[in-house]
Amino acid sequence: MAINKLLNYDRVFVLQVQETGYSEVIAEHTSDGKPYFRGKEFSKDFMPKEAMEYYSNYSYRYIPNVKKNDQNFVYVEDSIDTLSSLLCPLPHLHRLFLEKINVQSALFFRICIDEEFWGLVIAQHAEEKVIDLQQRKLCTFAIQAATNKYESHVKQNLLERTELLNSAEVELKKPI
Repeated sequence: MAINKLLNYDRVFVLQVQETGYSEVIAEHTSDGKPYFRGKEFSKDFMPKEAMEYYSNYSYRYIPNVKKNDQNFVYVEDSIDTLSSLLCPLPHLHRLFLEKINVQSALFFRICIDEEFWGLVIAQHAEEKVIDLQQRKLCTFAIQAATNKYESHVKQNLLERTELLNSAEVELKKPI
């Protein structure tokens, strides 16, 4: 996966979130060549509405060290939207999951298709890893370019199928 050439993380995978709320890992690249998550499915409890909002709010979320919690949000109003900050902490369930599988550094890049949240490209590393802003932006750009290419391919296939159906309809309506 090209993203891992930029990041050099232990593993990078694509998590597709289905309309039902269930999610599945559909592609994976690992530094040791062993599959960890490919083909695994997660229940809809793994990506609740709050988590979807967390990941879909920004093009990426970066956690250089999952175990470090150096920030606390202090605010006067109860109605403040913490999701609008890149400093917003990782959803609790996902933090627990990363700790359980011994991940210290993680990057989450959103994938949107037709302006709808589709899934994530997730990079995980066992040790703390600093990824500079330029690398994160480059990964974001590469993922967006791949997404645009995929969207274009899907739309081209739909167009071809529509043309095929239209020509079949014309043929069927011809008098015998």
